[in-house]
Amino acid sequence: MKSYILLIASLFISSFAFAQARQDTTIVYVDEDLNVINREKNAAFIYRSFQKDSTWIINTYNQKKELVKMETYSDASLLFANGLSVEYYKGKPILKGMYSKGRKKGNWITYDTLGNVLKYVNYFAGRLHGESKEYTNEGKLREEGSYDWGAKKGEWKLYHNNGKIASLEVFKGENAGVFSELYFDQLGNPSTKEKIRTPAVFNSNPRGFYEYATKKIATISPNMLNLNGRVEFSFVVDRNGRVGNIKIISHNGNFLKEARVAIISSPKWIPATLFGEAIDSENLLVLTFVK
Repeated sequence: MKSYILLIASLFISSFAFAQARQDTTIVYVDEDLNVINREKNAAFIYRSFQKDSTWIINTYNQKKELVKMETYSDASLLFANGLSVEYYKGKPILKGMYSKGRKKGNWITYDTLGNVLKYVNYFAGRLHGESKEYTNEGKLREEGSYDWGAKKGEWKLYHNNGKIASLEVFKGENAGVFSELYFDQLGNPSTKEKIRTPAVFNSNPRGFYEYATKKIATISPNMLNLNGRVEFSFVVDRNGRVGNIKIISHNGNFLKEARVAIISSPKWIPATLFGEAIDSENLLVLTFVK
C-alpha cells in the first residue's frame, strides 16, 4: 500500500493564505507537511477557494489534480466549515456529512465507489453521538450500536455473513470499556473473542506504536521533546500489516513532519482479524509533547 496523506480539514492552512489579494477564486499550494509553497509542481495538495451564492467553497485536489475533498464555509474568513463536506476517491463520493461552526453534526455516511452505503454514524457538536451502523460490501448489516458523547454505550452487535450474531458487547459509556461480552460462531455456539475479531497490534504491545513513534520523532529531531504540541492522525493498517492512508485529524505544534515520517516508516504490524481472516483496519494515534 502506498503511503499518503489526505488532509482532513482545510483549517490547517492559514486563512491568511486565502485572504491575500482576495479574488473570485484563490489557489493555494501546500507540501506534505502543510507548508504553503509557491509552485504547483512541488505541491502535494492544491486548494481552490471560491464564492458560490452566499457561501464559500474550498476544493482540495491531489498531485494528479483529482478532487479529493469539498468543504462549505459560511463566510470569506474560511475559519470554520459550515455546511456540506464531501470526500472523493477517483471522482466518486466516499464520505458525506455536515459541519456546523467547524464541528461535525448529524449523519455522516461512508460509501463505496459504486454508491452503496458502507457505514453511517451520527455526530452532535463534533462528537459521535447516537446510532451507528456498518455494512458489508454486499449490503448486509455487519455491526450496529450507539455512541454517547464519543463513547460506545449499551449493546453493540456484530453479525456473521449468515446474519447470526457473532458478538454481543455491552458498554457502560464514558470510555469505561466493555461491561459484558459474548461471542458466537456461525451456528450460534459459544466462541471466543480471538476467533471473532482482534485489533491491529504493533509489536505485540498495545502501547508499542506510541512508544515507537515518540522515539522516532526524538531521533529525527531531538529538540522536539522540549516543545509543547499535539498531533492526531488516523491511519490504516492493511491485511499485510503495512501502514498507509494517513489522515491528519488535528494538530498544533511544530512536529507534524516528524510525526508523519514516524508513521510512514513504521515496521509491519500484526493486522486486525475478522472471523479468523486478516483485514484492513483504521487506527488512531495521538502524540502529545509537554516540556
